[in-house]
Amino acid sequence: MATSLSTILNAMRSGECAGHWVSEFYPDWSQGRTSFGGLTAAQAIHALRQSCEPVRPLRSLMVNFISAAGAGDIDVHCEELHRGNSATWAEARVSQAGKLVATAMACFGESRQSSISVAAATRPACPSAEQIPDLMRRDNPMLPAFTHNYQMRFAIGGAPASAAPGSELGAWTRYRDSDEAIGEAQLIAMLDLPPPAVMQMFQQPKPVSSLSWHIEFLDHLQAADSPDYQGWWFMHARAKSCADGYSQEHTTLYTPSGRALAMSQQTVAIYA
Repeated sequence: MATSLSTILNAMRSGECAGHWVSEFYPDWSQGRTSFGGLTAAQAIHALRQSCEPVRPLRSLMVNFISAAGAGDIDVHCEELHRGNSATWAEARVSQAGKLVATAMACFGESRQSSISVAAATRPACPSAEQIPDLMRRDNPMLPAFTHNYQMRFAIGGAPASAAPGSELGAWTRYRDSDEAIGEAQLIAMLDLPPPAVMQMFQQPKPVSSLSWHIEFLDHLQAADSPDYQGWWFMHARAKSCADGYSQEHTTLYTPSGRALAMSQQTVAIYA
C-alpha cells in the first residue's frame, strides 16, 4: 500500500539545528529517478510551517527544481527572511547529501480590509468526473509511481502523447486515499499532478522536466475537512507559450464546489 502524504509529512523529524527538518525518499512517490516535484514542495511548505510561520495564510510559493532527489535522507533547511506587520517571507532549501535539490520561497500574508474586489475565473463547462474513465489505474506500468496516489480523469483535451491539436487541458482529480485530509500541503502537491498541457500534443511519449513553479492562492484556505473540499477537484490548464524546448504552463485549481482557489505558472523543459 502506498504511503499517504499525511504520513510522510507527520514523519518529518527535526534535525540538528533550528529550522532543519529531515524527511526521506519514498519510491511510491517517485517520478522516474527522482521524487515527485509536488511532494518536494509539500515537504518544503510543511517544514516552513513548523519553523517560520504557523498562522498567516500562504499567499504565494515559488519553487525551483534544481536537481534530482534519490534514495536516502532529504534535508530541509528553513529561514525566516523578513517579518512585517502583515506579511512574512521565508525560504526552504531542500538538499540531499549536501547537494541542492530545490528551493522554495513563501510569502504568508494576513487578510486586510479592502474596497477592491475582482471575481476569480469560473470553472469551465465540461463532462463530470463520473462520465469519464479513470486513467490512473494502479495496474498501468506506463505511469510514474506517484500517480498511483491519485485518481485523475481528463474532461478537456487528451492524454499525453495522443497527438491532440491543442494545448488546453481540464482534469478532475482527487486523492485515491479517501482519508487524506486536504490541507495546504496536499493542495500544493495535487497542483503538480496533471501532465504539462503540451504533452497531449506529443506524437509519442517523451520526457519533460519542471524547472520553476509559482503558486498563488486566490483566497485563504478553509479547514481540511471542509465540505467545500469533499469530492472531485478540477484543474484547468493551458500552455501560454512554447518555444525553444520550453513551455510556460498556466493552471487554475477549483474546489469541488467550483470555487477558484489557486493558480500556478510553471516553466517546463520538453524533449519532443
